[in-house]
Amino acid sequence: MTIGWTHPLDNSDEWDGTNDAGMEWFQGDPITNFAREGTQNSLDAPLDNQKKVIIKLNLKEVDVASIPNVEELKENVKMAYDSFLKEIGSDGDDRPKIFYKKALNTLNSTKCLVFEFSDFNTTGMWWESKKKNAPFYIYLKAKGVTGKSGDESGSFGIGKNAPYVVSNLRTVFASSVYQDEDGNCQQVTQGKSILSSFFDHDDNQRRGNGYWGVNEMCQPVITNDMGNLPEWIRRSSNNIPTHDELGTKITVLGFNEAEKDMWHERIASAISKNFFAAISDDRLEVHIGDKYVLNRNSLQTLMDSDIFLRKIEKAEDFSSVDEFKLRRDYLSIYEDEKIVIREKCLKYLGDCQVRIKIDENLPKKICFIRNGMFITDHVETRGIISFSGLKSFAAVFLCKNSKGNKLLRSMENPSHTSFDPKRLYEDYDQKRAELAIQEVGAWIREELNKYAKDKVSSVRDIEELLEFFSYEDQDQNQDQDSNKPEEVNPFSHTIEIKPIKKVAPSVVNVGPGGGGQGGGGQGGGGDGTKRIVKKKNKSNLNNFRFIKKDKKIYKLFFTPTHTGNINLYIYASGEDLEKSLPVNKCNYEKIDNNCNLEVIDGERCEIEIELKNEFLGAIGVVAYEV
Repeated sequence: MTIGWTHPLDNSDEWDGTNDAGMEWFQGDPITNFAREGTQNSLDAPLDNQKKVIIKLNLKEVDVASIPNVEELKENVKMAYDSFLKEIGSDGDDRPKIFYKKALNTLNSTKCLVFEFSDFNTTGMWWESKKKNAPFYIYLKAKGVTGKSGDESGSFGIGKNAPYVVSNLRTVFASSVYQDEDGNCQQVTQGKSILSSFFDHDDNQRRGNGYWGVNEMCQPVITNDMGNLPEWIRRSSNNIPTHDELGTKITVLGFNEAEKDMWHERIASAISKNFFAAISDDRLEVHIGDKYVLNRNSLQTLMDSDIFLRKIEKAEDFSSVDEFKLRRDYLSIYEDEKIVIREKCLKYLGDCQVRIKIDENLPKKICFIRNGMFITDHVETRGIISFSGLKSFAAVFLCKNSKGNKLLRSMENPSHTSFDPKRLYEDYDQKRAELAIQEVGAWIREELNKYAKDKVSSVRDIEELLEFFSYEDQDQNQDQDSNKPEEVNPFSHTIEIKPIKKVAPSVVNVGPGGGGQGGGGQGGGGDGTKRIVKKKNKSNLNNFRFIKKDKKIYKLFFTPTHTGNINLYIYASGEDLEKSLPVNKCNYEKIDNNCNLEVIDGERCEIEIELKNEFLGAIGVVAYEV
């Protein structure tokens, strides 16, 4: 039996690049995404539900020479880099070159950083040869498979990619202690390296994904074959692991230096924001180096600390700090005894609970928790879109039924930050999911009206009325229902619009922000869209309408008075200082901040824009001729 690094032969003439779709989900904030995904996996596998799951995170420095079969790993990285330069070359994307140079620099050094993520009071990941449903096999080898069921948090099988994003080598070791069918404790260990395809010295093409372990069939190393494997990789340092050592250790090799700065605070912030419910319920305790311990007794103190807040203000951007402050409000609902707790068995989700706290400093938001993890505080359904007429409050909703949590999980996006019934495959399931969300919204609003009603207020926000003017299936073919309006102006009568000519965006330079006023007189959307002409080369937009789909996405409708190209600029309306709102996509195509459109005079246009950042205020739009 030979142990080392193996990249399987590729006889299909395919090519694995360095841009891995599974890892792209976690590139935005690698270390906090890694902490969130790892914590979620541990929380989903408790050994004893009467005890809390404990997680320990550590960053340490090790000798490069102690990396198992390090010379083989180094040679594989060199061959992958050389093959990339020869076969693919530079196509304007410098990221592969940057990755390989960092990887080689790390392996040519005497020391490197490793990040350890270990959990306790978990079942560990069992493994058995040729068992494709074994959790250890799924974690390291299966693609698009999660292995989870019920109301567990993961459902897409992509969270296991998060550790590779914080590695200069894109290399991870997993070591797990579990109980076999006979009740004996076993330890299984394997490494995985995600490179690009390459040709070896014999001109054989190899796959990008390689494994450390038993070379034959790329199998893991089991308890009796651990040999001289360093302790910083092994879950158990004993040749015969014990029941107390059940659990998993994930070791990230070549931890990215860029992520090292204030890593304690960033991880503490990420876990506090996303798992405050599990920690408050005493289901989770997290040790972050020797600096922070997050548990039921310490969490509120940490999140209320001005010193800690100032630290994360240095380490994170403003939106992340604002999120932290908001989650602190939600945590107070768990800690405060003066709250309203209401429970009800709903038709679609079963037993559910909502906790409501009334306070003048609270944000009028509802937090949705599933399996101890924060999912979202923005669910667009009737009754909980706007809260005019209510006192300031904050609320936490959770489903206490396994079947209901399974339905909620099926609606979540891959990053587990929103619910979307349309993610379900079957029409019947989509409708059931939509009804479940509507039922939740109606019930929560009913409880808010009981306990948070502002009796002195008689004014309703206009956004509260928008639900009565909206319609479903915006992209439905007009021929199927010729009487349905294309869009609605809530300030005037409903008008019928002829079928829309789709327009294609292209990339243009960013222009100044501004508003536009169409030639058709006053009009606007429900959240205050304005149009102001500021330049002589304006292009008037008649009958401007919009539909706000979520915090980033808007559908815009207008009739141009110009044939040719126009630039659309989007900005924050009502600001003391006019602020441009950069656009990320126009009609689903990625652009650079603004839309360049080809239009025809008098022909109705529809476009969908996605802003680069979430925005809750009113928007303004201005068009210029090109």
